[in-house]
Amino acid sequence: MRLRGATALITGGAGGIGRAVARRFLTAGSRVVLWDRDVPALEDAAGELKSLGPVRYAALDVTDPAAISDEGKRLGADGWEIDLLDVNAGVAYPGDLLEMDEGRLRSTVRVNLESLIWCLRTFIPPMERRGRGHVVFMASASSFVGVPGLAVYTATKHAVIGLAESLRLELRRRGKLGVKMSIICPGFVRTAMFEGVKPPMLLPWLTPAQLADRIARGIENDELYVREPWIVRWLPALRAAAPTFVLDHLGDLMGLNNTTDEWSGRR
Repeated sequence: MRLRGATALITGGAGGIGRAVARRFLTAGSRVVLWDRDVPALEDAAGELKSLGPVRYAALDVTDPAAISDEGKRLGADGWEIDLLDVNAGVAYPGDLLEMDEGRLRSTVRVNLESLIWCLRTFIPPMERRGRGHVVFMASASSFVGVPGLAVYTATKHAVIGLAESLRLELRRRGKLGVKMSIICPGFVRTAMFEGVKPPMLLPWLTPAQLADRIARGIENDELYVREPWIVRWLPALRAAAPTFVLDHLGDLMGLNNTTDEWSGRR
């Protein structure tokens, strides 16, 4: 999909990866809609970005299906039909599965997985009717491995790939080949969410701007998977080929199994 002339909706668009992607889309000639529940950050982002191109925003909880549907109808009625949906909103909390607060467990599943489903059910049908569109799924390098201290987050990121691949095949079966998708699988991105995490060897920090550039290129080239940095591209093959005990020891050696030891989460 060409970014120039497209109307893009970015959930979780007020900061981090979402804001960087919005900036990149605007500089490529897109119109951008930002959704976020953090009102001060949302207003700050819109104020910063509006000089680059048309920006619209709404304070919205993406775990609320009715709010998503209502705002989607408002966008369509106002001539802001969405061509490009970036379901970017996500949360992550530190802690092992058996120790984490139940509210945080539920929030992780609702934001990282359920919100995608509600957004897709709102915006895919208009894309089908127009015969074109593109969905950006924010998965993770952790979609291919286990990460101690991130069990529920990692589970949702595994699920994102299953959701995206299944939806792709459903659209194909329905003959809706004009609706494309890109599944983004980055390593750790330097944002407030993962402040204090220690990335493992061979998996250096990515900046939001670096990832935004790669996402934009993936969309314009109709790439199904965007895996960064380079080692993430090898994770599926490594997972399939290596015995479990080898992967476990490799995770110890590289520091993957201790990545979250000093992580305290967003403050």
